[in-house]
Amino acid sequence: MLKDVAEAGGYGVRFGNKMTKQEKEDFIALLKREPRRFIAQEVIDFLDIDIMENNERVPRKADLRAFVLMADEPLVWKSGLTRFSRNPDSFIVNSSQGGGFKDTWVLSQ
Repeated sequence: MLKDVAEAGGYGVRFGNKMTKQEKEDFIALLKREPRRFIAQEVIDFLDIDIMENNERVPRKADLRAFVLMADEPLVWKSGLTRFSRNPDSFIVNSSQGGGFKDTWVLSQ
């Protein structure tokens, strides 16, 4: 996955495996012109979670944002935020692009 550092909220993200040959060639030319503009990130195959959509349970890609309190010793809080994609084919979970979120509680460690 390639990210434009000037973008946020899942915008400017490009997946090389979904680019056409022409898109790849165009991107390579842009990358050569502006190499500091982009970063590469490994694509992590998110787990699917079930969400309710139109009164039906459907799987969607999701990630978990943990809350960590930094003090003398780091403390992982017993809750977090799960973000999920509304598009079944997307790894973009940002709410700015239609993704959803819900509180997540850790019941035991």
